[in-house]
Amino acid sequence: MISRLPVVHFSRELLCQPVVEDLAGVRIRNYAGEQDVDAWLDLHKRAFASQFPAVRTWTRGDFEAEFARKPWWSPDRMWFAEAEGIVGSVTLALRGRRPVVHWLMVAPEWRRHGVGRFLMANLEAACWRAGHRELSLETHVGWTAAEAFYRAVGYEP
Repeated sequence: MISRLPVVHFSRELLCQPVVEDLAGVRIRNYAGEQDVDAWLDLHKRAFASQFPAVRTWTRGDFEAEFARKPWWSPDRMWFAEAEGIVGSVTLALRGRRPVVHWLMVAPEWRRHGVGRFLMANLEAACWRAGHRELSLETHVGWTAAEAFYRAVGYEP
């Protein structure tokens, strides 16, 4: 389970239409159904294995509670980056009319290869097409690599 350490909130205003550049060897797709749940759970386990504060291993029930049973969730707002299997994922939550980046994850062996940027660019482009011009997110204060990444792609506390 995630420790109850403080979170930091970030936001970004989209001033122009995001450009999504191809990432060699990686394709993007949306959630395709039940077959993706186990792949997402495996990625979740690998992506957060060495994080502090720690994230416990999730079950299908956790996935259902976090996504499928939420009124904001839609399969077309969950993206997967695929190379040799699933190497990253991100979800866009709509909280009222506010778009929120939710559960960005990249497999450890694929970090620093552009997968996170690729996923965020696709999410931001979808937001732009839907008329959203500001996005928000939160991450744990202890997750310094995540904080640095979000700053590097234009999000500010």
